[in-house]
Amino acid sequence: MKRIAIAAACLLFALPSVPSFAMDSNVSGFFRARFIMADLQKGKDNNPDTLVDQRARVKWDLNVDEYIKFVYYGEVDVQYGDAAYAGGYPKGASGPGTRNQGGGASADAVNLETKNLYIQAKLPDTPLTATIGIQGYVDHNDLAFLLGDMAGVRIGMDFGALHGNVAWFKMAEGDDGANHAIGQSNSEDDATLWATQWVYDGPDKKWTANADAYYANMNGATSSGPNQVAFNTEGTGEDLYYLTVGGKMKLAAGGIGGWLLYNTGTADSAGVDGGDVDTSAFAASVNGSYAFGGFKTNAYGIFFSSDDDATDNDRSAVRIPWATHPTPVGMAVPFPATGLMIMISDGLGTTYHTGYGFAMADGAYNEYGLAALTASATYTVPSMPNLWIKGAAGFFQALEDDRKADGTKREGKNLGSEIAGRVGYKFGKLELSLNAAYAMLGDFYDNSATDKNGDPADPDDPYEVYVAANVNF
Repeated sequence: MKRIAIAAACLLFALPSVPSFAMDSNVSGFFRARFIMADLQKGKDNNPDTLVDQRARVKWDLNVDEYIKFVYYGEVDVQYGDAAYAGGYPKGASGPGTRNQGGGASADAVNLETKNLYIQAKLPDTPLTATIGIQGYVDHNDLAFLLGDMAGVRIGMDFGALHGNVAWFKMAEGDDGANHAIGQSNSEDDATLWATQWVYDGPDKKWTANADAYYANMNGATSSGPNQVAFNTEGTGEDLYYLTVGGKMKLAAGGIGGWLLYNTGTADSAGVDGGDVDTSAFAASVNGSYAFGGFKTNAYGIFFSSDDDATDNDRSAVRIPWATHPTPVGMAVPFPATGLMIMISDGLGTTYHTGYGFAMADGAYNEYGLAALTASATYTVPSMPNLWIKGAAGFFQALEDDRKADGTKREGKNLGSEIAGRVGYKFGKLELSLNAAYAMLGDFYDNSATDKNGDPADPDDPYEVYVAANVNF
């Protein structure tokens, strides 16, 4: 007891000399609910979907000290009335847990997703900042190439006008196991991404230029286990390289911008007679904006090259394994600024949407290629600054109508067109909006549906209408 008393006394006397670190934190995020009626099935005479979905994201930033920050970013997605149980709950239930559920009765069992979980450390007296853990990583290509949450390491570098990063991410561990035991974690079946991104800011940031490079070593990662994203890896493995350059410039009443992406690489033993498939392909986009009165307008031109001969071992269409799997894995949200909802992915979409958008999924990411033009305008009523109205339109064309690789001969190259409208009003932090879109499918989709007699038929034109309630905090 005497020794304990002495130790306690020493501790009390020492406390005043211990440095005090006042940790501060910040919480941010949003909540969104949508009341939806839509037919996005590309079928014939189907009943429309009617549902409610919601998404909530909460980000917690904790500044441990002046150099280190801890970040947790969580997400909950549900559709009202969906499955309530997963992951072995209630007692006796079996099967893996499933994301985007938990909206059914007794909903308190599942649904929290971790988007980000990382430590960010600034190295004292250097331009370097290290981010280690599960983190977001985005492209400079209007999110048409990469928007991912991945586990890895990023080293940011800030030299003033020139700033960028180098990064490494493990996209998939090829072994089947949930936890990789000794002898099950070799790199021969992994999917790994190396990346570097650089931006140069001109005087007063009136213009910026960027150059990015990526290397994806898919390495035969077929992700056959139940715990992994299934990448659309071809052959026995793929080495894919991407180089992109771009920039933007501010003008008196708007701006212009654009980018060019070149894709090259090899898919081993994936071609005719077991030969390798070599890729050499391009994608590009240009955009412009202009503001006058209460209007803000923008326009996009979009191009993705196609493969005109699938019977040889040369590919001239852009190859993005994480965007081309039949079930999109959520690692791209292409061109959200267009304001469209069906042919291009809806920027307000949550659990219910067209994936990457029909034009991107069926054309750009499916080797048919894509040429597109879009335009939008947003009007803010001068006498009612909380009221806004937005209209958007787009036209989409494939570059090919015959993909010999899967035997699909399309009736034409016209993917179709879309018109969309939105109107919203802000009540403080709460924004309510009505959103609607209608797509007129082109001859690319002719005879791709089936009527009630089982005969080929042209699909009904898709549409979507929803009311959204959104709160940012």
